[in-house]
Amino acid sequence: MDAVSQARVSDVMNRRVVRLNQMDTMATAARLFAEHQISGGPVCNDFDHCVGVLSVNNFAHDGRNPKQGPLFDELVGHHMSSPVVSVLPDARLSEAALIMCQKHTHRLPVINSDGLLVGMISSLDIVAALIQNQANDG
Repeated sequence: MDAVSQARVSDVMNRRVVRLNQMDTMATAARLFAEHQISGGPVCNDFDHCVGVLSVNNFAHDGRNPKQGPLFDELVGHHMSSPVVSVLPDARLSEAALIMCQKHTHRLPVINSDGLLVGMISSLDIVAALIQNQANDG
């Protein structure tokens, strides 16, 4: 078996995650997305339990211009995707990829056994692991 088939989510996940709080405004979310050059992130409650995911698509699906009007004043918790589809750190990369395909998502919060957010894994992380494995084999 090659290294990718044995790889775990914890091997490639991003541990430095920009988190949103469900009580943040959409304006705060937009600012954080722009500041960190990201297109989405996990939404946590005050106890660091992941309760949703917000992406730039959540702005577009509303049908309003996100740069003006009441959307920016609304809470992230009202626009996030929920319930959370997540993965455990010790899951295989193939399991994370399968979940992403089945749920039509590009990112998964990584949750530990206590339900706390410990990282994020994206479809790009999985592709990068495959490319790195090919480069090492070749």
